[in-house]
Amino acid sequence: FRLQTIDKIHDIDNPKNEANQQRQLAHYQSYMEFDRYLEKFWAEATMLERIIFFPVYFWYKVTSIIPLRPTECVLTPRNCIRRDEAGAHLSLRRTKLKGTQQSCHYNIDDDYKKVEYRIPDGLAKAIEEYIMRTQDVYRSDIDVLFCKVSQFDGLNITHDNDEHYTYSNLNQCLSHFYSKILVGRFSLNIVSDVDLLLDGEIERIFLGDTRHIALISLSTTTRDPIICQELSGHINKATQTHYSTNRRLFLDALGYMRAREAHSRIPSVNTLITSEMLVNRGKGYCTNAAIRNGDYTKCAQAVDAYGMVGNCDVCENFLPNNHTAAVIHKANARKEHETICKLYCKALEQLRQGLGNHETLVSILDRLAATEEKYVRASAIERMIKQDEDQSKKERKTL
Repeated sequence: FRLQTIDKIHDIDNPKNEANQQRQLAHYQSYMEFDRYLEKFWAEATMLERIIFFPVYFWYKVTSIIPLRPTECVLTPRNCIRRDEAGAHLSLRRTKLKGTQQSCHYNIDDDYKKVEYRIPDGLAKAIEEYIMRTQDVYRSDIDVLFCKVSQFDGLNITHDNDEHYTYSNLNQCLSHFYSKILVGRFSLNIVSDVDLLLDGEIERIFLGDTRHIALISLSTTTRDPIICQELSGHINKATQTHYSTNRRLFLDALGYMRAREAHSRIPSVNTLITSEMLVNRGKGYCTNAAIRNGDYTKCAQAVDAYGMVGNCDVCENFLPNNHTAAVIHKANARKEHETICKLYCKALEQLRQGLGNHETLVSILDRLAATEEKYVRASAIERMIKQDEDQSKKERKTL
């Protein structure tokens, strides 16, 4: 009963969640930062630390890819790894009740079904090692993967009354990971309600959030909407539209992180502008050297949302030369992306009504992937140029 109640709470949509009230850039940026520090922690953690915080590691690595509900994650069976010639397979419990009218039996075997997914060998080995290291202290009145005793003893906290690992225990483990590892070891500053994270800052993420990120990531990368629906368990029209509109915020964060990574390798955006590039067109440069030989194939492929051919602002070979031009370039890429997003939602609804066809939707998804790559690149370039110009202003002020 408690698991079903938690599921209902996670599935409640905020009726006031308008576009301007959705998660801001820093929220998505926090997921990328969390992933980076989790990988860093896992690489240098002691065996005891790996045992204590394995539930957080498993939760994030699995549910940020497979849109699993937190309650489904907690109910992962103990004997969950199967190996064959194809590789490692992870068995998970998925609820049968979403989107159906059937009543709840309050029984795990009746209300959940086991589904297998192929997983990387490294993750499978981490799961197998955890099972082996905790087998001597494992106690549970139901079949679940996580060991409550090792977590409670490792963190020196009082045992609760449940005889198995619960949602609350996983939430508790995540809270201790923030306080002891992210803050205590990596000296991160936990912030909230900010537009952009600075170096050394991170927001709190919650157990149900990774499902949201996984669905956005799936809708961004997969070419088949049926895969999204199958993996999520249940997506209605409003939910699908919500994820589609939130994609841009996710892409903004991705562009920002790419810009940060690029700055660690490239001293200045100006170093990208070499004598081999074409004539300065006023607002930027064309990096397609083939044009010198009369090959305008790439120009013909640069078609904006209004059907204009040869628009530099939407071309992947265009490099703005100042922040104003970069902002315009990003705005045009955003407009093109939003146009394709609306077309995608319309085509998806037609397919649900039996009026469209799958091939059309796949074609739109291909176009959507192309526009998203343009938008992420434009976002990264805009941030890089802005940082370069700000740094130049500081240097001139110092002089």
